[in-house]
Amino acid sequence: MRPAALLCAHSLRVLRRERVIRAIFWLVVASALAAAALGWAEAETRGLIHTRLAGVLLSKPSTNVVPGQHVPGPSLWLLRDLAPCLALSGAFAAIMIGHRCLESDRRAGLLPLIGVRMQDEFDYAAAKVAALGAAMAVLVGVVGVIGAAALLALPLPRPTPEEWARFVVFLVLGWAYLMTFATLSLAITATNPNPLLALSGACVIWFATTLLLPVLGGDCPLPVTTDTTFFARAPLTGPVGSAHWLAPIARPFALGDAFAHLARELLGEGSGRCRAPEVPPMVMLLIAPALAIAAAVRNCLRLEMC
Repeated sequence: MRPAALLCAHSLRVLRRERVIRAIFWLVVASALAAAALGWAEAETRGLIHTRLAGVLLSKPSTNVVPGQHVPGPSLWLLRDLAPCLALSGAFAAIMIGHRCLESDRRAGLLPLIGVRMQDEFDYAAAKVAALGAAMAVLVGVVGVIGAAALLALPLPRPTPEEWARFVVFLVLGWAYLMTFATLSLAITATNPNPLLALSGACVIWFATTLLLPVLGGDCPLPVTTDTTFFARAPLTGPVGSAHWLAPIARPFALGDAFAHLARELLGEGSGRCRAPEVPPMVMLLIAPALAIAAAVRNCLRLEMC
C-alpha cells in the first residue's frame, strides 16, 4: 500500500474518532433535515391552499381557474434550502475538518515521525487533500440522501430523470464549494501553528466570499441565505449603497454568489435571482477549489516536519 494511501486512511480514522468532528457532522445532518422539513411544510401548505381554493373557485361556474405555482408539479425547487445548509453549516464543518486534519498530527507529535519515514514529500500533501475530498464527499452524500428521501416522500409527482441529474450536479458543485474551504483551512493551518489564528483566518475568508462580497457586489443582500424575490427591485441604500463602487471589484471574488446562482438554476428557482454574476459561476466554482488545493499542496510541501 502506498504511503499516501496509508496517511489518507490514518487521517480519516483520526477525524472519525474526534468528538468535535462528530458533533459538527451531526450539525450538518440536522441542518439538512431542517431544510428538507421546510420543503415538506411548504409543499403541504401549498397543497392545502390549492385544494381549498380550487374547491371554492370550481363551485362558481363563471370563474376561470388559472394554473399557478401552487399547482402540484416537479418539486425539486422545494430543496432550495439545501444551498444555505451547505453554504453555512457545511462550510463551517469543512473549515473545522480541514484544520483538524493537520492539527491532529501536529498536536500528537507525529510530524517528525512522518517526516523521517516519508520518502516523497508530496505523499503527505496528497494524502491530506485526498482525505479532505473523501470527508467532503461523505458530508455531501449524507445531504444528498436526505434530500432524495424528502423528494420521494413529498406528496408530489416524482422527479424526472433530468431533475435527478440536476440534483446530482448540485451536489457535485456543493462538494467543490466545501472542498474550497476545507483545503483553504488546511493551507492556513500548515503555515500557522496557532490554532485560533488559523481558524480565524479561514472563517474570515469564508465570511468575505460568502456574505460580505455578495452584498457589496450585487443588488440583493445576502443572496446565499435569503430569498431574493423581495429584494429584486430594491435599490442599494445606506452603507451598502455608498460602497456600490466596489461592485466591479467584489463580484469576481463573490464565491457564495456564484454558488447561490447555480443552486437556484439547478433547483429550478432562477426567476428570483437579481443579477447573474459577471464572471461565469461555473468558472468560479472550478477555479476556486483548484487554487485552494494548489495552496494546500504548496503549504504542506513547505511544512516543517522536524
